[in-house]
Amino acid sequence: MNKNVASPHDRFFKSTMTDLKTAKDYFRNFLPPEIVKKLQLSQLRLEETNYITDALAELFSDIVYSCPYGEGEDETEIFITLLLEHKSYVPPYPHFQLLKYMCAIWDKCIANKQPLRIVLPLIFYHGKENWVIKPFSDYFKGMDNALKKHVPTFEYLITDLQQKSDSEILALNVQFLRNVLLAFKHGKDGDYVFDNANLVFFIPEGEAAWGTYMRNFFHTLFVYLINVSKLTEPQIKQLVTDLPSPVKNAVMSTYEQILQKGMEKGERKTLEKNIVSLYKKDFSLETIADGLSIEKDFVIEVLKKHKLL
Repeated sequence: MNKNVASPHDRFFKSTMTDLKTAKDYFRNFLPPEIVKKLQLSQLRLEETNYITDALAELFSDIVYSCPYGEGEDETEIFITLLLEHKSYVPPYPHFQLLKYMCAIWDKCIANKQPLRIVLPLIFYHGKENWVIKPFSDYFKGMDNALKKHVPTFEYLITDLQQKSDSEILALNVQFLRNVLLAFKHGKDGDYVFDNANLVFFIPEGEAAWGTYMRNFFHTLFVYLINVSKLTEPQIKQLVTDLPSPVKNAVMSTYEQILQKGMEKGERKTLEKNIVSLYKKDFSLETIADGLSIEKDFVIEVLKKHKLL
């Protein structure tokens, strides 16, 4: 079972990158041009299956697309797999993990009596450490030309967001992909999000018609950033105040829920403080419960928590 499914990074990745338009924009801008020109992106299709095994779940989560490649007699169907790197640091043997992943896909093809397809693995990395790709053969000591032909070899693709400047991201001729990339690159930096909210929550030109997808997108973006950025409550309040009206309307319900949870947390903290104070003044459990209009069991729970019972 994938332990990372519930992580905010994983939820945001899958919520945004399973959108066909966003995926097409991403592939056009981050796959090699010689591949893009042969992809029939108008026929790009999201696969319902993922191929992450338990052993790989600690490292990656995946989104799998199918797409026709080439034309005429040379046309074939390939898998393009988007792999979100979970650890936020460079794994020591990415080729080995990717080879296991591709073999899992081919195993399923064989089991389903389907033709084997080329798998194009594309890693999405938003860690701070610089990711240097090295040839598969470099992992082996004493590799010469005679031995090299007996070792599997392949290349993988990677989007390393730390190697992309903000100006490069903002220059992309895309819709919401810019927001996604900035959020992944800077999401953990609350000060950046607060100071650059106009960029992170930028509404693409030509998006005057505020549809359901856009409302959902900015709601998802807001929830992700609140979860990962460690924005302070005053920053969140000011950020929401300054957002463009359409975005503000999309996130207000979430913001109000956050405020309510904060109030509830504060009320409970005050209540626990009062329970402890009364108990230390030798009030009985029944008197404390009656006086504060709460259940006796809750009084006991709080006192045990504070190691007073």
